[in-house]
Amino acid sequence: MSEDQARDLANEDFAIEKDTSELKAKWYKKMTKVLSERTIARFFHIDEKLDAAADLALAANIPLIH
Repeated sequence: MSEDQARDLANEDFAIEKDTSELKAKWYKKMTKVLSERTIARFFHIDEKLDAAADLALAANIPLIH
């Protein structure tokens, strides 16, 4: 992998993380209008656990960069 490819990959990852965070904040704001804070916190906690499980499954099939 070239330096340019590595930089592009890192920047793409940062952009995805930023978009995900912004989307969660948007949904959090919408959810507070109809759900309790405790329910929302539980929802996002479970969402994070599911994301971690999916990331683990994906990572098992992606080789490390050399």
